[in-house]
Amino acid sequence: QELPSPLEFSVIAKPLLADGIASSHRMSLVFNQQGLKQLEEKEEEEAPFVLQKFVNHGGVVFKVYVVGDYVQCVKRRSLPNILMDNDDDKPLGILEASHRNLLTYSQISNLTAAAASSSLSSKNNDEQQQEDVIKEEATAQMLPVSFLTRLAKALRNALGLHLFNFDVIKDSWFGNQYLVIDINYFSGYAKMPSYETVIDILVVTYSY
Repeated sequence: QELPSPLEFSVIAKPLLADGIASSHRMSLVFNQQGLKQLEEKEEEEAPFVLQKFVNHGGVVFKVYVVGDYVQCVKRRSLPNILMDNDDDKPLGILEASHRNLLTYSQISNLTAAAASSSLSSKNNDEQQQEDVIKEEATAQMLPVSFLTRLAKALRNALGLHLFNFDVIKDSWFGNQYLVIDINYFSGYAKMPSYETVIDILVVTYSY
């Protein structure tokens, strides 16, 4: 089965069911048509998945938590930029050490370490790219609060949700373009800095 238009490789494959099963947090980075075929065979007995275009974003994701009108953002490490070999349609750099067609993962923090440790021939390049990802995360500027507040309000009105979080990335090639790549309702607020304050807001706001 061919990749549906207008998607192009590389793509992220996510489970259609967001929760309730053990594999709900397992995702795959698919680099080419062969990888998609492998994924279809691999997931034959699993829940169906959806495909999302992968966009290079400097290895940084902004996680935005929303409780009513309250909005807070934290930045986290994400997938590194993907450079493709035009000759054989394979990934280069930190992901080269892993399967060249398909890479399945559940946590970003384990992804780069697993890729780098599985290959000695590209060790120096892998270590350099890991350092670049860490540097990108440290130097990435936090998104403006006014922008996030407007975005959160638009999502709240469109979805009818008051307790949710969403992930935002900044396109590496188009610096003024931001993409919402994931939305989770009633998310785990315990991962937020000073989450106790947010819980207080939640209780006061929704107790009446």
